[in-house]
Amino acid sequence: MPDTRSAIFAWKGDLKEIMENLKAIGYHGIEAFVRDAKDLDVSYFVKLVEKTGLEVAGIGTAPIGADDKLTLTDSSPEVRAEAISRAKGLVDLAAIFNTQVGIGKFRGAFPTDKKEDGWKWLNQGIEEICVYAASKGVTVALEPQNKTNLNNLNNTREALNWIKSTGISNLKILLDTYHMYVEDPSIAAGLVEAKDYLSHVHISDSNRCYPGSSSINFQEVLRVLKALDYQGFLSLEISQKPDSLTAARKSYEYLNFILGELN
Repeated sequence: MPDTRSAIFAWKGDLKEIMENLKAIGYHGIEAFVRDAKDLDVSYFVKLVEKTGLEVAGIGTAPIGADDKLTLTDSSPEVRAEAISRAKGLVDLAAIFNTQVGIGKFRGAFPTDKKEDGWKWLNQGIEEICVYAASKGVTVALEPQNKTNLNNLNNTREALNWIKSTGISNLKILLDTYHMYVEDPSIAAGLVEAKDYLSHVHISDSNRCYPGSSSINFQEVLRVLKALDYQGFLSLEISQKPDSLTAARKSYEYLNFILGELN
């Protein structure tokens, strides 16, 4: 695992200023959450990436669901079709940066009266997105999320077993320490169990704030990732408290300190 291969997202504001601040702190990448690829000035984003030297750690789908209420398991076939179309647009964007697409809450909660249909729609949507992504050389990473967010694939084992059952070669798992803290018996054991499918890691403490601010043992988390020879990013998904710049700096300094002790 590279010493400080860290990235951040959930910071809103002027993209140029954000990326310059992250580079100054020492970050290696940025994970971009994109609502609609058609609305993004891709050439400008490419220029900022080139200028700052930051890698694109991943493309997140969350705003598609959060802002436009488009999910893969909506009861409306028109909504599901538009959700898949938006995801394919993000796949195209990911292909430009040789990165992955993450799917968490965007997959949607199953309608309470149509859970069997929910599973069918989830399978169909993920398969269509992954087939398209494979044609572009892009990995799709599915994130287990706790029951407050979704009523499906809440913990590492559930998500991992489902991913294996699909037989889709470019479908991997994205693990978030906050959701693991809530749903998994052991974060360390979950990381080990998912090691062959682990594509990306979101870092957040048990209070959803910067690492080191609450209960998660990140020394153990990073020790396990190092032992597993995890080569991906540590991407910060945190509440922006007390403010975005401070949270970003505290996160980087804390994780960098632990990584330094492990080397």
